[in-house]
Amino acid sequence: MKRRFSDVPPLGLTAGTLGVSTLLLAPLALADPPGVPPSPVAAGSLVVLGVACTAVAFLAYFSLIGTSGPGRASLVTYVNPVVAAALGAAVLAEPVTQAMLAGSALVLAGSWLAARRPAPGPLPARTPQEHAPARRG
Repeated sequence: MKRRFSDVPPLGLTAGTLGVSTLLLAPLALADPPGVPPSPVAAGSLVVLGVACTAVAFLAYFSLIGTSGPGRASLVTYVNPVVAAALGAAVLAEPVTQAMLAGSALVLAGSWLAARRPAPGPLPARTPQEHAPARRG
């Protein structure tokens, strides 16, 4: 992404990605339509989910790739299940198990370790020419 599309704005890249995906998936949706058309509320919910959630998430992700690089941006995919489990517990009162807590701790620790900036290494050795005083002409 960064090499080939570094000069493309994230909004354009997101629109292109979602547009191509829509064109590829539309024939499959048309081949097997639902038996009953969705209600206006359900159709509106799909539009909001597709535009507000998916498009904004793609836009944020591609912006993150541009600012933090693909390696650090990919960490979002690891943290996402932890956030989903926390929201499930907070909003839907889903149970939280010890395995979930242990897994979340491992995911967060691994993500933190992967996101750290490397410690600065030793300074390169100076050559003898760099130690010599500057000549005045």
